[in-house]
This record gives sequence, C-alpha cells and structure tokens, in this order.
Amino acid sequence: MKISVLMGTHNGAATLEAAIASLQQQTEPSWELIVCDDRSTDATWEILQRLALTDPRIKPIHNTVAGGLAVALNRCLSVSQAPFIARMDDDDYSAPERFARQLRALEQEPQVALVGSAVRLFSQPGQHYATRACPRYPTTNQIFRGQNFVHPTVMIRRAALLKVGGYTVMAQTLRCEDFDLWCKLYAQGYRGMNLTEPLLDYRESPATIQRRDAQQLHNVYAVMNRHRQHLSLTPFQQLYRFTPLLKSWMPQMVRNLRYRQVK
Repeated sequence: MKISVLMGTHNGAATLEAAIASLQQQTEPSWELIVCDDRSTDATWEILQRLALTDPRIKPIHNTVAGGLAVALNRCLSVSQAPFIARMDDDDYSAPERFARQLRALEQEPQVALVGSAVRLFSQPGQHYATRACPRYPTTNQIFRGQNFVHPTVMIRRAALLKVGGYTVMAQTLRCEDFDLWCKLYAQGYRGMNLTEPLLDYRESPATIQRRDAQQLHNVYAVMNRHRQHLSLTPFQQLYRFTPLLKSWMPQMVRNLRYRQVK
C-alpha cells in the first residue's frame, strides 16, 4: 500500500459519498482511506459502515466524544500504514489523476516533503467559479504570509508528518490547524511544492467565508507569534504577524472583499 488518506467528518452525510467516490476513481489504486467520524448526529456513521462493506480500503473509526478536526486526523494518522499520507475533506472532490501525479512528484523530487496543487473553487457541485493557484515552491516567508498550500490537496511523507508530531491540538490552532502544520514542517527544515494543475474541486462559498470570524484571525496570529522565531524570518518579515489582528477589527469588510476577489 502506497497512500493512507486521512479524512475527518462531522455530519457529512450529504456530501461524504461523492467525496469518497472521487477517491475510488483514482488511477492510482494503492490506497487506504481512514475516516474518523467525529461524533456525527446524522447518518454519517451508517454511510461509512455501508461503504466499508463494499470497499475494504475504506476504514472508518468513530470518536465517542467530539474532538475537532486535529484530534480526528491524528487518530487517523495513528492507525495509518502507508509511507505517504494524503488529505481529503468530506465535501471536496479529487481529480482521478491526483494521487498518481503527486506520487510521481514526490518520487522525482526527494528533497520535497509535501506536495499540494491548485484547486477549482465551487459553491455548488458542477458550478466552478474560479481557480486558485499556490506558489510552486513556497518560501518560508510565503508560508508565514499564508501563501502556502490548500490543506485537502496535500500529500505528505509519513516520516515528516510524524517527526513534527502530527497536528497540534490546542485552542489556539482551532480552524487553522493546517497553517500551524506548515509552520512546524518548515521550522524543522522540510520544504514543499505545489503542482500547477487543479487536482481538487474545493468547496468555498460565501457561508464558509463568513465563518472566518475574529476568533479565527486571533488564532492565526497566535500561531504566527509562536513560530516566527523558528522560521528564519527577518524582523521586518515577522511584522506580518499583526495583519490578522488588524483584519479582526473589520471582519465583515474583509470577508466581503475576499469573496469579491475570489469571484
């Protein structure tokens, strides 16, 4: 087995099956999907059990107490077996060649620890409204400024993810667990790349942007403040950590501006 896919889900019954179907259509078939149901109250667990009966690569686990995304992903990581770890969300769709392209990139560039890709943005299935690209080889400064990776697109070498302790579980990383992970990896000397092809359809709507509230921006600041001295940044580059605090004072204006830019 080459790839372990980590997915956390909470009340994902409406979108879960389509997301998993996109994995089952991968041209690279050597993968396992470990899905942690974070104490859903809808039909999520029943759907996962049914799908697992038809495809032994699907391995659901269940949280008895809701712990959030970082806890769910760490549980998945603890039972994963493959040398490469891929991420996937329960409401996105992977292109059929995603895994094959990412494996090839990691094999061709041994100095790279993780590889992401561009994404096609949608709010309703089949209705793409933009493409988001990420830097080809994000620098440390770009990582710090949020120009890094789209979380559910990445494939990471298992050894690197374990070396940094997986996902950080603390209140200050809530809803920015991925940003904290990129900072940890780069602080340890790991580097990543992004493929220019959009290999994932990424769900982003006005509602998801509205949920990026002042508390999340304060958490981003806390992550930046904690990692800034370990990322070989200049004092001037470290000043960027105050940007989330400035944005938190005018969250509605920033969210509306961000959505207009994406559109």
